[in-house]
Amino acid sequence: LKLHVASTPLPVRAGWLPVADAAAWLHEAERIEDAAPGAVVRFYPLAATSQDQTATGVIITVRGEGPPLDTIFSPPVQRLGEAFPGVLVPVEAAVHPALTTPEQQRFFPWALQFFHPSLGLTGFEERDALLPWQLLNLPGVEREKWFAAVPGPAAVLPLQQVTLVQETSLEDLLAGEAEDIGSRQPDQNSLAAGAGPLGKAGAYAAGMLGALGAGLMGALGNGRAAAAMERWSRRQQEDLQDRRKKELNKLLDRFDKDVLDALRHAIPLSGAESRRGQAEAPGWKLGMRNPELTSFSHGGGAVDVWIIASDTRLKLEKRYREAAAREAAAGQYGRAAYIYGELLGDWNHAAGMLEKGGRPREAARIYMERLRSGARAAQCLEKAGLLAEAAVLYEAAGQPEKAGDLLAALGQDTAARAQWEAALLQLSNPLEKARLLETKLQDPDRALTALRSGWPGSGQALPCFEAWTALMGRLGRHESMAACLDQLEKHPG
Repeated sequence: LKLHVASTPLPVRAGWLPVADAAAWLHEAERIEDAAPGAVVRFYPLAATSQDQTATGVIITVRGEGPPLDTIFSPPVQRLGEAFPGVLVPVEAAVHPALTTPEQQRFFPWALQFFHPSLGLTGFEERDALLPWQLLNLPGVEREKWFAAVPGPAAVLPLQQVTLVQETSLEDLLAGEAEDIGSRQPDQNSLAAGAGPLGKAGAYAAGMLGALGAGLMGALGNGRAAAAMERWSRRQQEDLQDRRKKELNKLLDRFDKDVLDALRHAIPLSGAESRRGQAEAPGWKLGMRNPELTSFSHGGGAVDVWIIASDTRLKLEKRYREAAAREAAAGQYGRAAYIYGELLGDWNHAAGMLEKGGRPREAARIYMERLRSGARAAQCLEKAGLLAEAAVLYEAAGQPEKAGDLLAALGQDTAARAQWEAALLQLSNPLEKARLLETKLQDPDRALTALRSGWPGSGQALPCFEAWTALMGRLGRHESMAACLDQLEKHPG
């Protein structure tokens, strides 16, 4: 028996809450009884496996008058209908093949059955049902005198920050996305060498002059042997380039037939500059892409660099970007990030895809390690609500005021003030100093001193004087301001 998608949804007869928390079960029962007073709620806990009897969720049945169950259950509760009497399945599902009544009785002999799409079929007896009150335990009776004063619980220390327990390498971050595209391990040089003796011979010959260099040609001299060797090497180079051109044309053809298969064989269009050296034996055949994502590292192994004609490169880039856009539209942001970053070298778009996919830490690492922008990494983490981590990056990026703002939002006032004081040292504009001192450090006297330093011998004398008088007015120091103005009138210089 199998579950197929039904053409029409079934009426709701019960609910499936896929959580093991009994408190959540009771909360749902309370919601049902508020909506349908007098209704009888029963729980049927479902074990994870036959060996592991830990509850993985609960089936909720409701008996009694009231509104339709579909309107009573909360959103986390999955709606169940009856495929056959006493056989619960998701409302969008149907059991295939169809069964006669005797077959139904033989296959489903219990009082209640639940056909879960992944856990399979589970049967329940009536005695398996639990009423809500059966999930409650009476508190223990304390024998001590209840009226005596006792110290209360110690105050909980405020949460400072949450950090990852284990650091993951960038190679591991998107490896899963690459595995969705290719499932076989790649060759050592990312691109497999040409198959067969002829391909290997041509590959080694193509790299012979680069490997042996002028020493070999010097040994041969300027005679016939040297000329013959040069002609043979040139033919092998031309043959290698022809084979590579045909292989790239095959790759373009693959995009017209099977995009995922084409991506499995896709050649990166950038990233060779981060590898160490050139492969010993140049190849002409594209290998499978189940990458180790060496382009994420700060220096990979040897690479076989292909010279790709500009028109072919433009066609490949167009196909890669179309595939990335398609994956992003389908919600596969991680796979789109892999295509943008690994294949196209477009790390800006790769980081953007990870941000959209709810993976801000990975996006921030791309901003840091690939784009060398700590400020953008900090903005990414701040946008995701990871304020403590963003504050660290803002400080490292030379933006202590922003770091202080985030620390203040976390309630870490002492650390925030330290960052604002550091920001104060960076400022030379008296107006900006006064703003920071008044609004964030809450030190109006120092703000007045900063403004007073801006006049009369500064190019910002008038704005500083106006800001000084405005702040004196806000502080209510009218007499002091009047005395200062009288002094200025008597001694303008």
